[in-house]
Amino acid sequence: MSSDVRKFIKTDTEAVLTILANGFEELISPIVRSLLLSSPLLFYGVIVPTSVVAYLTEDITWPIIHRLCAAMFVSSTTVGLFRLTLKSLVTHSIHDYIAQQKKDDLRDISEFYSCAKGCAFWVYTVNKDEAIGKRDIVVKEGGVEDVVGCVALENKGNGVCELRRMSVDSSYRRLRIAQKLLQQLKAHACQQGYTKITLSTSEFQVAAQRLYVKHGFQLCSTTAIEEPKAALSLLQRIGKACLRLLLPSEPKIFHYEYLIE
Repeated sequence: MSSDVRKFIKTDTEAVLTILANGFEELISPIVRSLLLSSPLLFYGVIVPTSVVAYLTEDITWPIIHRLCAAMFVSSTTVGLFRLTLKSLVTHSIHDYIAQQKKDDLRDISEFYSCAKGCAFWVYTVNKDEAIGKRDIVVKEGGVEDVVGCVALENKGNGVCELRRMSVDSSYRRLRIAQKLLQQLKAHACQQGYTKITLSTSEFQVAAQRLYVKHGFQLCSTTAIEEPKAALSLLQRIGKACLRLLLPSEPKIFHYEYLIE
């Protein structure tokens, strides 16, 4: 398949925003799964009480096995409702985060990541005709390529740059696209005289962490996820308070660095 890593141009904006938004939304299921498996409140505050209450309130003339099955049914139904509520809270949080990013560096990618500032933004493209067999392609008039991945480099000053906006379309995973984008960024950083590349990723992005470690990045610190800068509505505040109760600890951001020799 013909492919290429090239600099971002204005007409790539819609495709890049779609890839990044889809990447963020893919975190919803891992986050919900992690919360369900790690939350002590789910076990001690939901499963145990509902099971005990259901067992005690069933008809005492029923055989024990029937009462246990009824208790398990009530408990599983409660957990199902609990999971739906939790997914709704996480989904709202992710969508709020996406909206905030579109007001930040993604508002004008060409300007924010301009070469004049020592920054760069690349996209990975594939030939549309050859890509049709891989997935359904929406062919834009006059276009011959499809953007399926991206990565950005931001100048942080003092010889340090930050890797940002790494994402690959889910239909094109495991084709070494992320590795090629990462290699392009590392080569460019070296050419521009940077001495260190930093990046941050959440604890839920396990595949990304493996990729960075494989390519020489080392974990240097962890911090709690920062509160959003935008003002929160009452519903958002209630949702965040519920998430805090569910979590045994604050979600973590992992910070990595790569020293350029």
